[in-house]
Amino acid sequence: MVTGNDYDKTLIFGGYIMMKKIMLSIFTVLLLSLTLVSAATPDLAISPITSVSGKPGDTIDISVNVKNNGVSTILSVKVESTDLTLGSNVIRAPASTAITNLAAGQTKTATLSLTLPAKPAGGYIGTISVSDASDTVNPVVTAPYSVTVNAING
Repeated sequence: MVTGNDYDKTLIFGGYIMMKKIMLSIFTVLLLSLTLVSAATPDLAISPITSVSGKPGDTIDISVNVKNNGVSTILSVKVESTDLTLGSNVIRAPASTAITNLAAGQTKTATLSLTLPAKPAGGYIGTISVSDASDTVNPVVTAPYSVTVNAING
């Protein structure tokens, strides 16, 4: 036979169990949140890109230093550029390239080559992007760069 006192103990004990479950759930959610935040740090990094210049007809090289800040080798990193612009003037993006087998902590250099077309002189701005198709959280990292088209004298 359950007395009122036993019933109260059961309610208190049951409430204690429920409170532990709630606290465990909150802890689990916080732990998952921290895991997702730490996973949001990109594994790839781009060093600042040195500006390059030339006159129309010159072929210039844009060097992109890419570092793997992750803990495992990245099998393939795609390196590409947007078109370069100066107002309404556009220079088509150089062909993309790839870096293969970028080990953890390693930096490799990719080179994009571009033949400067006959365009108005000035500083053209573009964006380099590097991407790791296997990274579903932060697959793309970008950095701005500039190319100066010098005037042809003469």
